Amino acid sequence: MINVQDIHKHQFLGKIDLPTLTWDEVIFNFNKNVTEDRDYKIMNNFGFVTHNTRHNRKVCAVGEEIQKLFPTNNISAHLYTSFLEVSETFGRHNDYQHVFFWQCIGITRWSVWENDKEHIYRLMPGEMLYVPVGMDHDTKPVTPRAGISFGIELDDI
Repeated sequence: MINVQDIHKHQFLGKIDLPTLTWDEVIFNFNKNVTEDRDYKIMNNFGFVTHNTRHNRKVCAVGEEIQKLFPTNNISAHLYTSFLEVSETFGRHNDYQHVFFWQCIGITRWSVWENDKEHIYRLMPGEMLYVPVGMDHDTKPVTPRAGISFGIELDDI
């Protein structure tokens, strides 16, 4: 997937051998978080983010592969869903964790800034993008979409 020695640079990992999620699984995940009083966030214009998505066996399988790269770090998984092209996202920001984003359904436009240069990616289902800690990025749904963001906690990197 990615060489841990190159962890400082963002990489488009492209299409890799990943399972696919269905809309039924996405909605089930949201419903499970709501009914079990787990964290979730409703975004404006028909979007939502749910945490604790590692109970899905497909998400666990991908998370386990990423965990092999970071055997001593905790990894979280969050589901980002937008039903409209105008669904709210978090805008340009950076994270305090390394992020692997797995595009599951639909298309998402990603902008990543490195040394003030913008790199643009259109993630399709089954593709993955790596964004290191502290690197500015922004997302925009191109179609209704769902994707999983895996965050790698930094304690031991």
